[in-house]
Amino acid sequence: MFGKAALPIDEDQVNTLADPLYLTGSTVFTIITALVSWYKKNNYVTSKRLTK
Repeated sequence: MFGKAALPIDEDQVNTLADPLYLTGSTVFTIITALVSWYKKNNYVTSKRLTK
């Protein structure tokens, strides 16, 4: 379009970059979600939860 050539990027290069980014993003999201649920009021993740 507009006389410009496409970038010389193949699918393997995109997957090589996307896979670690996806893994890192998923790991960070999981850790943050676990920490929020751990410290949220009345959301016990210890044996105290089992006794209620």
